[in-house]
Amino acid sequence: MRTWIKSPLAIYVPLAIYVSESIDAGNGIVVKNDRIEELVKSGSKPQREIDSIIDASDQVVLPGLINTHHHYYEILTRAVPASLNKGLFTWLKSLYPIWAGLGVDGPASNDCSNIIQEVRQAFLLNRLQYGASRFSHIEALNLATSGSAACLGRPDVGEIKVGSQANLAMFKLNELRFSGVGDPLAALILCNAHKVDNLMIAGKWKISNGDFLDSDIKTLQARHDSLAQKLRSTV
Repeated sequence: MRTWIKSPLAIYVPLAIYVSESIDAGNGIVVKNDRIEELVKSGSKPQREIDSIIDASDQVVLPGLINTHHHYYEILTRAVPASLNKGLFTWLKSLYPIWAGLGVDGPASNDCSNIIQEVRQAFLLNRLQYGASRFSHIEALNLATSGSAACLGRPDVGEIKVGSQANLAMFKLNELRFSGVGDPLAALILCNAHKVDNLMIAGKWKISNGDFLDSDIKTLQARHDSLAQKLRSTV
């Protein structure tokens, strides 16, 4: 099964930027099973027969984003009333009784557990520390793609290249926040993208047009709410 993700609005290929190689994927990517089989050059077509085509002309395509440091179980302690508007150590102490039962040591830097917003957070913090001229949106995207993959020792992910696992995150720029943008890749970070429209993991679509394909979100949310309330009531 070969799928052509055709003519993306923009595509981020970390390898092309960080080793100064000329890598042209302007007309998209061909995915076969769970791998990227071909990068299609601008103005070209895939070299082999295609089974399906995804029109990506209104989408920015990134390698699947990688979170190397996530306190997963802390999604059960979002916006706990006793922890609100506290200094760091008072805030920590207010949550320790709950976390003691979870085996975690601190939350992610956004309670909504949103990796593309985490990229923006890293972008802003590094600009504050090092200055705007020394840290761009490209560096921020690298942290969440090939940089994180390198930390994990996984050269097969975090890149858009032939042979890589087909993990792809695709974002539409059709919200008001993106109106008038010039650079689509920069817009994801500068204009605060917050929702992936299409997500592929190992060649399988997990999100399509913003909807989860193999999860009952309402049931999961109801169970999550119930567990979080039960946990808070024990403290």
